[in-house]
Amino acid sequence: MASAKDILLAKIRSNSPMTGKEQLRLSLMLGLPAILAQLSNILMQYIDASMVGHLGATQAASIGLVSSSTWLFGGLCMATTSGFSVQIAQLLGAGNGRKARDVMRKGLVSGFVFSIVLGLIGISISSPLPYWLGGKADIASDASSYFLIYSAAIPFMQIGLSASGFLAANGNLKVPSIIFATMCLLDVVFNYLFIYICDMGVMGAAVGTAAAELFAMAASLWYLLAKSRELNLKQDRLTSLILDCRAGRKLNSDESWQLDDSANQQSGYGTSRQSHLENRQLDDSESRQSHLESRQANRSSFKSALGNWLPDRPVLKNAFGISGPLWLQNIVMRGAYVIATIIVAPLGTIAIAANAFAIIAESFCYMPGYGMADAVTPLVGQSIGAGRKDYAKRFAWINIGIAGGMMGFLAVLMYIFAPQMMSLLTSDTEVIALGVKCLRIVAFAEFLYGVSIVGYGACVGAGDTMIPTVMNFSSMWIVRIGLALILTPKMGLVGYWIAMCIELNARGIIFALRIKGNAWLKKSLV
Repeated sequence: MASAKDILLAKIRSNSPMTGKEQLRLSLMLGLPAILAQLSNILMQYIDASMVGHLGATQAASIGLVSSSTWLFGGLCMATTSGFSVQIAQLLGAGNGRKARDVMRKGLVSGFVFSIVLGLIGISISSPLPYWLGGKADIASDASSYFLIYSAAIPFMQIGLSASGFLAANGNLKVPSIIFATMCLLDVVFNYLFIYICDMGVMGAAVGTAAAELFAMAASLWYLLAKSRELNLKQDRLTSLILDCRAGRKLNSDESWQLDDSANQQSGYGTSRQSHLENRQLDDSESRQSHLESRQANRSSFKSALGNWLPDRPVLKNAFGISGPLWLQNIVMRGAYVIATIIVAPLGTIAIAANAFAIIAESFCYMPGYGMADAVTPLVGQSIGAGRKDYAKRFAWINIGIAGGMMGFLAVLMYIFAPQMMSLLTSDTEVIALGVKCLRIVAFAEFLYGVSIVGYGACVGAGDTMIPTVMNFSSMWIVRIGLALILTPKMGLVGYWIAMCIELNARGIIFALRIKGNAWLKKSLV
């Protein structure tokens, strides 16, 4: 029996009328599980930081130093996933499930290859990276070890992100939420084991997180390939094809022996020796020919099955058309965080630790934004695929309203409880005091930050990535970095967070203007 969510999604795909109330309901059905998934992820980061933070400010600063680099690599992995998940969402919206599954297979293989390359790059730069970022010798060793293990686990993260993203494209955000919640619990257990029981310190935090990501990858991939309603591989009979190929070899072999036996019986003892040899040669020739044809057919079948997984030019072209700007977007945006780390690093260990902890504490505010962005991307994608651009625009504004309202409310709570939030992360009074100042500054930007997050997610769902990338680039590099270079030397870490607050508000305004227009709705991939 179809769920209420599936019934509402079917209305999009069948081009049936939907009321504003139904769109709101569907947005919440997809958005709330996504918010819970974000909550799980944030709690995992919070717990990691808290466990390491209570080891000391130096250990906390070592992770904080490379955190911008891990965000950059993680963003590239998410961008790779989006290149295929957007295609899947639009194909499902157009009612082409077979093609969607084809894109899914090729997306998994492409993502894995990309993650191997990215992981090797991370491993190769792990040693000098802390010094490139302005870190001192007292935190460089731990920072290098943490980034090394993180890089080695990138394939786990990439496949897990791909599987979760493809499920989300199908409108299933509940299962990824459950998996991420379980991963969060396992992360606590593994971190405690490796940090404290095994006495591995900062390295233990990286190992524990990698172990939790391995679980998430395995669970997400299994559900996607075996249980997903529209994306499981059973529907394309791939398993049956392989079994048929194997059975064909045995059958052809048995037939050749039966043919030989039958010929011998027909020849009889009275047949001349010459006739018997001629018959046997003829039978052997026919048998060999039949076996050769069978092997060629089987080889062709396996090649066809393998080809279903190997990326082809049309799929890669569409994926690159989406992921290319997103890669650039992440390099631009998260690369700016790397530059910000370089700006903050000369301020010292206390400032590095306070900056890292404040970013983690703030993540509770923007959790609804990223959750609703995860929901709006497939909703817009499927609406575009179904030819309902009016639905796409309405979904964008509904999700923007939900995210902005929730983030504004959480910003008020963050302003009030900032001391308590920082105290959970560290016992260092200097770090707490500086972090509180930062949180209370950025609280004034959360509402419009939510507008930009969901607005960007809506643009991605429509396949509109280039212009939003330029918008993000201008906002981040001209406004934030420009102001940070002016204010940070004069005001310290507080100056950087003032620059951040101004930039987030500016970004929200330009994305609101983008969604208000119609240019972002003009691209379709089906």
